[in-house]
Amino acid sequence: WGTDEQSAILLFGGRKGPSKPLGELLLFDDKSRTFLQPLDIRGTAPAARWGHSLTSLPGGDMVFLCGGRNETATFSDCFVLSCRHDGQSKYFQWTHVETYLDSTPQPRFHHSASVLRDGEILIMGGLSSANHVLGCDENSIEDNAVQLVQVQSPSDHKWQNVVNDTKTTPLFGHATSALGPHGLVFGFGGLPVMSDGDHDDMPIQCFSVQNKQGKTILVPQEVNISGAGDFGGLVHHNCVELPEKDEHGQRQMALIGGGVQGFAFGPQFASSMVLTVQVSQDDTLTEGSPVNRPANVHAIPATTSAVAAASSEPFVAYVLKRHAHKLRSCLEQEGFLDKRFRMIPASADEDDARLDNPQDYIAVPISETAHGMFGDTKDPPSFEWWTLIHAVGRRSMPLSTANYAAAKRN
Repeated sequence: WGTDEQSAILLFGGRKGPSKPLGELLLFDDKSRTFLQPLDIRGTAPAARWGHSLTSLPGGDMVFLCGGRNETATFSDCFVLSCRHDGQSKYFQWTHVETYLDSTPQPRFHHSASVLRDGEILIMGGLSSANHVLGCDENSIEDNAVQLVQVQSPSDHKWQNVVNDTKTTPLFGHATSALGPHGLVFGFGGLPVMSDGDHDDMPIQCFSVQNKQGKTILVPQEVNISGAGDFGGLVHHNCVELPEKDEHGQRQMALIGGGVQGFAFGPQFASSMVLTVQVSQDDTLTEGSPVNRPANVHAIPATTSAVAAASSEPFVAYVLKRHAHKLRSCLEQEGFLDKRFRMIPASADEDDARLDNPQDYIAVPISETAHGMFGDTKDPPSFEWWTLIHAVGRRSMPLSTANYAAAKRN
């Protein structure tokens, strides 16, 4: 969550065993690359749970928690976590979202939640119990697989049911993401029933949320998939829209993690992917636009193109050959070494603009944070070994042995 000026990664709940739910709120610290527990958390926190959703709301100062379960029950309760300031310091505030007879969320876990372009949250699928997938019983009023919620504040919210006109199989363990201003929602993976996880015939689906005759309807959209063919076990994974477009100006999403436990063949893990999405020349869906707007999705394995192409020219530090291993060890110890790449000799072709005698130097891959520190000549870092660095810059670098092996496997 966050704004353009400041952002954070929050983690709540989960489980450390089949019947051991967690109820801790953790904040990712970018500097130490670790999760820390905030010191000032106020309000009544949600009960320990897993399988819930935690969604950042427009504005960047609130997140919305929905559903989940523990070892005995499935939750329908919802909470808003807000970041506030009391005049002296910032703190986190939990607020339970009151529900009413005409505004009731469906108890569920292992569902998906995505924020639409108008700020509403689309809640899809999931399980109401260990053996019931929401949406399987079309005649049940209590089986609302798709719902919309508009949250203006912890006390101002509205729920409504959505008619699922897609005729798709009800799922759990899937992920959804609404793509920027396109007005489209993409669904990835998931399972139709409690099974070994053999549901990869349609790894990517596409929908639009439309209003027809006073009803909110989920309408299927055509999607064409190219690129990587094997997505692996797309269950309990994450999907996020990337902040930057690709070199052709197309929007991108990242599929991260996931997998299933196969009884016959053991665990089957999903392949992380970067997806490039092209909808049309017009970047928005407007009133009266075609009901079906085909989306073209190109998938790239994250271990190859996403790692190498997105960072084909990583940041590097130039050091004399005799000091290269010492500098590498120091950088690694401080967390400044970019381990995705190998250090290599500098060359006249790429490095002559920065070095008088490139043949005397080694290019060592460093993090963006390190590049900013070592490039600041007015306020240089206090590390004793920083004087070993002759210059910093960017250049093409080969993948490390581990990343190269992963790329070959994919």
